[in-house]
Amino acid sequence: MDTLFLTGMTLKEAREVLHKKGITDYELAVTCPPRMKELKPDDDFRVLLVYFRNSSMTILVCKA
Repeated sequence: MDTLFLTGMTLKEAREVLHKKGITDYELAVTCPPRMKELKPDDDFRVLLVYFRNSSMTILVCKA
């Protein structure tokens, strides 16, 4: 699967694409300033990177 097409999408858009492709097993990682380390991802966050490790997928997102 070419995951580069997810880069730049909102998290909501990326989730819809993944759902349509039948992909439900992924992990979200949030990047943010240290003082905001408890920030939880929402639909408006942007996808920065999709990373595969073994058989799992990690999606790095940030606040838009």
